[in-house]
Amino acid sequence: TSKRASKRAMDRLIPTVNRLQDVFRTLGERDIIDLPQIVVVGSQSSGKSSVLENVVGKDFLPRGSGIVTRVPLVIQLTRIPQLKDRDETVVQAEEYASFLHKEEEIFVDFEKVREEIAAQTIVLTGDGKAISDKPIHLRIYSPNVLDLTLVDLPGLTKVAVGDQPKDIKDQIHRLVLHYVNNPNSIILAVSPANADLATSDSLQMAKEVDPAGKRTLAVMTKLDLMDRGTNAKDILEGRVIPMRLGIIGVVNRSQQDINDHISIQRAHDAEHAFFRANYPEMSDRCGSAYLSRVLNSLLMQHIRRTLPALSTKIRSLQATTRRILTQLGQPTSKENMGNVLLTALRDFTEAFQCSINGSSTTPHLTAKLPLNAGHRISEVFHTTFCGALAAIEPLEGLDESTIITEIRNAAGPKPRLFVPEAAFEALVKRQIGLFETPCMQCIDFVYEELTNVIRVCSQLPSLSRFKTLKDELMHVSASYLRGCRPPTATMVSNLLAIELAYINTSHPSFVEPSQILQSLVAEQSKPQVQRPRPVSNDDASSGWAIVDETDDQVQVTTVASADMPGNYFYDVPTNGLASPQPNAGSRPGGLFGGIGLLFRGRDAGIANAGQQQDYAQTITMPAPPGSDMSSAVSFEPIMPTSQLRPSDPRTDLTEREKGQVELVQKLIVSYFSIVRLTIQDTVPKAIMHFLVNNIQANLSQHLVQTLYHQDQLPRLLDEDPSIAAERTEKQTLLEALNKASSILSEIGDIRL
Repeated sequence: TSKRASKRAMDRLIPTVNRLQDVFRTLGERDIIDLPQIVVVGSQSSGKSSVLENVVGKDFLPRGSGIVTRVPLVIQLTRIPQLKDRDETVVQAEEYASFLHKEEEIFVDFEKVREEIAAQTIVLTGDGKAISDKPIHLRIYSPNVLDLTLVDLPGLTKVAVGDQPKDIKDQIHRLVLHYVNNPNSIILAVSPANADLATSDSLQMAKEVDPAGKRTLAVMTKLDLMDRGTNAKDILEGRVIPMRLGIIGVVNRSQQDINDHISIQRAHDAEHAFFRANYPEMSDRCGSAYLSRVLNSLLMQHIRRTLPALSTKIRSLQATTRRILTQLGQPTSKENMGNVLLTALRDFTEAFQCSINGSSTTPHLTAKLPLNAGHRISEVFHTTFCGALAAIEPLEGLDESTIITEIRNAAGPKPRLFVPEAAFEALVKRQIGLFETPCMQCIDFVYEELTNVIRVCSQLPSLSRFKTLKDELMHVSASYLRGCRPPTATMVSNLLAIELAYINTSHPSFVEPSQILQSLVAEQSKPQVQRPRPVSNDDASSGWAIVDETDDQVQVTTVASADMPGNYFYDVPTNGLASPQPNAGSRPGGLFGGIGLLFRGRDAGIANAGQQQDYAQTITMPAPPGSDMSSAVSFEPIMPTSQLRPSDPRTDLTEREKGQVELVQKLIVSYFSIVRLTIQDTVPKAIMHFLVNNIQANLSQHLVQTLYHQDQLPRLLDEDPSIAAERTEKQTLLEALNKASSILSEIGDIRL
């Protein structure tokens, strides 16, 4: 029982494929599904048309010289019961035919079939000798045939003759190659026996696409025309050219037989007699009848092998076509225009938000933006922006002369007891202003990313059919985004202004000035090298003073004449009064050499005797008690020999001023780092709030308010005619695929 059921299923394979061909050929698209079929390939005058007529059992193909077959002819052979055994019949004929381009017409006269093939060939190719790749579909119903699907192709040629196109060889080669490239096709390679089989065009082409020979069956014609005393026994047995599916010999009708109107049945009898006489040991494996049986068996086995993949491909095409139809949407009407517009706006805003939030699963967006906009914005904040801030040097544009000039200007005419705070604030504010450019560039980068997202989201397949709506969406969205930019820039500017408004030197992270002072004192507390200088300008040779600065005393050694004692210590307290002290030895570091360098309001007059003085009074110190000196020691100020002029801050820095500059530099670096961290944190937050989150939260409502107007719906939803045509085409294809799936399900499960 199971064997009979399997045989019935096998018998339905070829008719099923024929039904599938009918379904897909009506679509006018040849390459949707590669269906199993037998492709007949051979050179001109190789006898392939006669082979087909012998298989069909009817004389129905056009004949003549040159290229007669100029278009693919798809022949579907369908075996039907004898007329007397049919239960119901519409056609009162034993055998009949029909064409796909004339489905309503039935041909019972096969001479008319030949005329229709010739006429349709002229329709497709013209009156010349050109060829066409548009096929003619012919179905033949007969109780004398086996279920087969055959494709007759133009014969291969070497050169163009007559009025044939110059590239006729290449045209035919491309056409034949297209059909034999189908992995589901069986290649029937026809070669004449009176030519060298090693140079057969059909076998060479079959070898190109099927090198293993798994789907190539060779047919040798014109065995009766071989030279006397020769035969093709070795060739037919595969000893010359091995063929996996074998080589079958046939004998066709001669031209004289055709002229004498010898029937196909009489030709079959003559063929059988020829093989019994000349090839008795293999006569049962030669001839047209045997060829038909082999082709039927091969085609059924081939269909059985390809059927699972065919079913899978049809299901895949169904899913793809449904997805495309979903993207194309339903046709619009006055009743559903509002819903169509709202759906389109929702799809757009959802795609926009998903691209930013990192949850996009739309293949279109993934292809256009391999990295979603959210990640790219994050890179702008944490890589580009932070890198730009880090590249700014805290002391960029500030040299020592600039800093000391600001310190001097801040003090005005008053002596500087401390470093003026106004100088520090002015300098640090100047440096904070360097953050403005990278902050504004960060806004621009995020703005460009959002603009790019709008552009990509407008290319959604669901919007492609409404060009006007797509353009309006881009315009309105971009306009809203532009409106979000000024408030964002204002907020970022305010953040910078806030930092400039109040310099908070009490910030927990701000460095303690005392720590800087301690480090500076440690650097400057090394013993000073004694340096001589003249006591006065009037008489530089009258004496020299050697100044040695210690902790809080100045040791002045006077060198003048032999009767002038020297080497006195004078204690100079912070009130500027000096009193002599005994020489108690030198102590490292001193007010002038340490903190005094930073905060004393006037130059270290006595100690700094080598520098020009800004005051003109004589400094008088009392002589030590019991000394031989006069009652007082007078130090004349060292006055410049030329006219007074402002000092050059680049070359005239005192040790005290150098210490002040270093202190200010360290303070600026500390406060600049605090502000940089603050800007690095607050600017991205401001951009997210005023720009990114703003457009995400309000874009949908803005689009609806701007675009959803009843009088504007027809204009916005004016569909591109090409989209409507594509929808109709895909709907037709889906219907065909559904029919094909239903046809395949009728066969049931056929085990390989």
